[in-house]
Amino acid sequence: MWTGDRNEADSAAWLRTFAAALKASRWFVVIWTLAWIGIAVAYLGAIRPEYVASVGVTIEPRLIANDGPEDERHYHQFALDSDQADTQLRVLRSERLLRPVFDQLHLAGSPELADRRDGFWSIVAHALHRLSPQSEPDDPEARAFLAFMSRVRCLRIGLSYVFDISYRAGDANTAARVANAIAAAYVADRLVALRASLERVGGPYRSSRAAALSAQIDKARAAGLDGATPGDLPLADARVLGAALPPLAKTYPKAGPTVIFAAGFAAISGLLLILLAGVPPAVSARRGPGQRRLAPPRPGLSL
Repeated sequence: MWTGDRNEADSAAWLRTFAAALKASRWFVVIWTLAWIGIAVAYLGAIRPEYVASVGVTIEPRLIANDGPEDERHYHQFALDSDQADTQLRVLRSERLLRPVFDQLHLAGSPELADRRDGFWSIVAHALHRLSPQSEPDDPEARAFLAFMSRVRCLRIGLSYVFDISYRAGDANTAARVANAIAAAYVADRLVALRASLERVGGPYRSSRAAALSAQIDKARAAGLDGATPGDLPLADARVLGAALPPLAKTYPKAGPTVIFAAGFAAISGLLLILLAGVPPAVSARRGPGQRRLAPPRPGLSL
């Protein structure tokens, strides 16, 4: 409008046309916005509420150094690089770690994992899949385990040694119980790896350490069965930073942001529809040098 060959009079005529179209179609904008708000409310009612519980686990790699008498040995801290951190994240997300949690907590029969519909787009995909002539029934337990893995989130907090483990479930207590069980399974896995390394080296001292590790492994696994954290295990090089607590409010869907997004989308799209319907046609004739005559504008949308 401002960079073309149109003069100020033509530009002012365009602006007056837009203003007239908006004024004539103001009730359309109101009804259009209310309709989209109603769609957002219906969406909130159709989607099941879900809760997310999280627990933090810190990695503390250390090694006993024989740098003095027996009563003066020290633990030396070793830094984790990015590759080691990525490896630990892969372990947390691996089937080897998550499968025992899935089996011990008997999640195969969970209705929310057996259901194919997990969110709006999952509902749409499920409906389209049923219409496909080549759709075949799959294994319900395998489908439930894949749904379980998709609900697990493991993230590294910045460049620290802390990993955040979260689980999304339709029940607040289930979300906290599964998150704690995954953390306990990870600590037990670290203890098993440490015991295996001591057994390979051998020696009476390392054998006694392996026996102590076995007791702590049993403690971590028992905590995982109960959906709780194993507490402080002195021989472990991983520590749980408190137990995951049941969320006090649903995490998804958020009513406020969803309604605000629907109202904003409706207002912007409604204005664009009005402007497209009320844009005057192309200039057809010139009144003189440097001037053009506008055809009569089309009316805007009105109800």
